[in-house]
Amino acid sequence: MALSVDPRRRPGGIAQALGSGRRPGRAAVVALLAGLSATGLALEPAATLAQTIDQAAAPDAPEGPSLIAAITARLRPLLPAGMRLDGVTLACAPPPAAVLSAVAPGLTQLQSRTVLIELMAGARRLVCPATIAAERRVIVAARDLAAGDLVSAADLRDQWVDAFSISSGVLTELPAQPLISATALRAGQPIYAGELSRPLAIRPGDWVTLIVKNGPVTVRTQLQARAGAALGDDTALINPTTGAPITATVTGDKTAELVLE
Repeated sequence: MALSVDPRRRPGGIAQALGSGRRPGRAAVVALLAGLSATGLALEPAATLAQTIDQAAAPDAPEGPSLIAAITARLRPLLPAGMRLDGVTLACAPPPAAVLSAVAPGLTQLQSRTVLIELMAGARRLVCPATIAAERRVIVAARDLAAGDLVSAADLRDQWVDAFSISSGVLTELPAQPLISATALRAGQPIYAGELSRPLAIRPGDWVTLIVKNGPVTVRTQLQARAGAALGDDTALINPTTGAPITATVTGDKTAELVLE
């Protein structure tokens, strides 16, 4: 706002109001300036003055939304599969003229919640840390489970959790059932692969019915298991007469199959 002052006039009240170190209210300043034509001061139109006062009184904004939007757009391609970006917070206050130069330089995929943001303010390069808020959809227990409990699809559900509070190996898809809980699990707890297992269809020492198929010929025999195995596992069965092991696929409770080609 530019003011031209008639040196023959001494608007002492104005000088007191504007130079006292106190910030007068908007209404008081507008009213004061509106009556200055009689003092010889040449002023801008009242509407322009009001707008200038409002702009001067407004607090400095933090990093602009357009800068955050640009950072967010650069971060999205770096998210691992199944992760969503909820927000970005800069740890610095960028200058008003700062423009985005680089996001997470050198990274091809985000691994932590903190990344570096490079900004340019004229010829000056600024490096600013940023904190990422992100979530990932994982499989959690739908109810409390004790070790050894039979687990069905109704006992599991998916849920969005903090992406950086979980480790690799967490389940992101519902596994095939039936399953048993290998350890106690609390409702809402993310589940890792080693915490669920398939129930054993064969236990060590079991006598197993082995079905051997060779084209149109099918032979059944009884062999003994030396180790536990779940449905679909390949396991070694021992011929009690010769002691020779035979590897077969578990097909059911104490049953296995060997297909000869």
